[in-house]
Amino acid sequence: IFGSSRCPSCGSPMSSSDPLVTVEVSWAVSGETISTVRVEAQKSIWKLKEMLAKNAKTPAMFMDLMFGNQVASDSDCLLVFASRDWTIPIEDLPICCLVLRKQPPRLIDITRDRFQRQRYPLTNPYPDRFPSLQ
Repeated sequence: IFGSSRCPSCGSPMSSSDPLVTVEVSWAVSGETISTVRVEAQKSIWKLKEMLAKNAKTPAMFMDLMFGNQVASDSDCLLVFASRDWTIPIEDLPICCLVLRKQPPRLIDITRDRFQRQRYPLTNPYPDRFPSLQ
């Protein structure tokens, strides 16, 4: 049933008709359900984060998604975390996912960094050796 095409991020075989998987998403700390979504199995974790951002009331860049005991990379696809028991179609098994909220940078740190860049701009001490830094 699988063609010769493979997922670019995980190398798993993909069919010509993309299977849909159900992802049940909950907060890691409280266990409260955020959403249950059906998406294509080859969708990247980043795309899933963008889909969840509104319901989670958290920007995608400040979320980490956990599948089992592994934090997913943004470039991974959902097929990596789907069931590896090929006797059961992946459409039938939901994938459980926990969301961890990352701490955004503090405003004082951003302000201090901006001030330091304005006050002490970086200069190139070796313009003959590193002309691209001009």
